[in-house]
Amino acid sequence: MASIMKNEDLENAQGVIKKVSRFFITHKDIMTIFECSKSKAYDIVKEVNVCAKENGERPLPAGKANKYTFARLYGIPIEDVDRIINNG
Repeated sequence: MASIMKNEDLENAQGVIKKVSRFFITHKDIMTIFECSKSKAYDIVKEVNVCAKENGERPLPAGKANKYTFARLYGIPIEDVDRIINNG
């Protein structure tokens, strides 16, 4: 008799493509992480984009910032940032 696979097993099975996480973070994601106002979140986005530009990276359009630069700048594990992005 064939064994029945659980959802957790299927998600981690060989050959299964995982959900793609976006490479940027938005002001709404930042509002969730820091529980801050919209204007403060936009200030953080601007700060991350300025830091990116200073490091030779490409800054993103208004309201978005590179999630890796954000995580590095604020010392937040990228896994935690991804969790917010994927659940938000």
